[in-house]
Amino acid sequence: MYQNNIQDSPENEYTTQISYSQRAILKDKAKGALAGKYTRAALSVLIIGVVTLAMQLAVEFIAGFILGIVFIARTLSNTSLTPDQLAVLLQQGTIPESYSGLLFVIDYGLIQFSSLFTTIFQAGSALFCLNLACGREARISDIFYGYRYAFRKSFSISAVYVLISQLYLIPANVLNYYVRQEFDPERIVLWSAILVAGAILFIPLSLCVSQSFYLLLDFPDQSAGELIKLSVRIMEGQKGRLFILRLSFLPLMVLSFFTIGVGNLFLTPYMNVTYALFFLKLMHSRAE
Repeated sequence: MYQNNIQDSPENEYTTQISYSQRAILKDKAKGALAGKYTRAALSVLIIGVVTLAMQLAVEFIAGFILGIVFIARTLSNTSLTPDQLAVLLQQGTIPESYSGLLFVIDYGLIQFSSLFTTIFQAGSALFCLNLACGREARISDIFYGYRYAFRKSFSISAVYVLISQLYLIPANVLNYYVRQEFDPERIVLWSAILVAGAILFIPLSLCVSQSFYLLLDFPDQSAGELIKLSVRIMEGQKGRLFILRLSFLPLMVLSFFTIGVGNLFLTPYMNVTYALFFLKLMHSRAE
């Protein structure tokens, strides 16, 4: 659908002549596509952010609830306290420090489970940004595409994304947990090394599958596995270019940090439309 309709853009000649190394041109094209449409794009980012935050807060509540049940069950089985006495203790204090590790595991597991569903928004975000990049009408309803029309495939791709992210997230979260518990130089060095190794594996793998949700829109008849394999194939020799393109946004991301997240409402659409243009150019070049 999109790889054959790049001509829908009013600046087709300009688009087809750019090279991947010309990051400034991709970004300029993204700014042009977003001109007069930043409000709608920012609203789409806000909606996704609010839903994601709501799910994370729900996860925190559920994790605390589960841990509370475990704590109550263990306490009642190992002591002579009555339920009323236990209730008084829970009201007077917090769950013992010895349960912090269990809380960490439960909380982390539930967060990753919720990520399986929130990552599905990437399918809708891809549709929204591709419509902008091609000069088509982009609707807020586009962001729910993965849930409404291709849930099973989107969920499967999301599972691969989340699985790959664990190469980086598990070492990072374990390191964070131990740093908060106690400072042990030897342990910190070990986990830092594991963190670096995980990042080295995570980055190229994530780049390999990065086009999967875009391809879902172009090839709706293919399975999730076929889409992921196709993403890996078309990213051969292109991972470095996409990585550098993403890295080029780092200064703006740092500046956005100081806006307490408000800047992300405008930076995120800018980045995502740029990535959508990268995909369009990638597919157009392969079709030549």
